[in-house]
Amino acid sequence: MHPDLYRRLYADPTIHYGDANYDRSPGVRYLPLFKDFIKGNVVDLGCGRAQLMEHLIKDDHDITVISIDQVAVAPKVNAGDITQPLGLEMALGELGGAATAVCIDVVEHLPAEQLPGLFANMKACERQVISVHSGSAREIGFEAELHLNQLPVDAWEKLLGEHFSVVKRIDIEAGRALFL
Repeated sequence: MHPDLYRRLYADPTIHYGDANYDRSPGVRYLPLFKDFIKGNVVDLGCGRAQLMEHLIKDDHDITVISIDQVAVAPKVNAGDITQPLGLEMALGELGGAATAVCIDVVEHLPAEQLPGLFANMKACERQVISVHSGSAREIGFEAELHLNQLPVDAWEKLLGEHFSVVKRIDIEAGRALFL
């Protein structure tokens, strides 16, 4: 992972990761696709600018956001390594139990050896929402490749199926999918 690049990406409002004309947050763009799947409290792992948090709060969800690899960019964001144990079981118990883990466009940014730690944190929640995209991320102009894990969507589906009970795959566009 490249934390310095992410700090620059999320701190600079002129850099658009995704479609600048349609909200900068993939989580916000995808929310209509998974909104009805959410149950209980929400934990957004790898929240970026935490824009999804603001939309979920409007819908009366309690939400905890944890930014990727100590890259906290908003006041309510908890900085922490989402690939290491976060003690979510205890925190969720204090919040009243059942929750949904959301991880939007994050897994492709992690080395394969870090995925089991992220998945373990997500399993602390009753439901999981994961989006993936394949291919390169160099189009946004950074000198280093941001997608360290460039699996095709079908390979992601197989890998996620080994860790979670995937109930639905939603193809968003070529090379992008959402798994519930």
